[in-house]
Amino acid sequence: NAYLLETTPSTYTVSFMKPSGPAWFTLVLDRRTLLPRRLQMTAAAHFMTHRYAAFNAPPRIKPPTG
Repeated sequence: NAYLLETTPSTYTVSFMKPSGPAWFTLVLDRRTLLPRRLQMTAAAHFMTHRYAAFNAPPRIKPPTG
């Protein structure tokens, strides 16, 4: 049940639904790699946004503070 909502020179925007939730998702994919850039989920009384960046970058390790 995925639908292509928008294309730009650098992204695809796709929407789909998980009926058992129910939850609605909007996913922005990098057009060249098809890796996700952003995922938004909307469900009853629940909203969530994930942003994806720095694929294949070395992990950042920070010492504990305070």
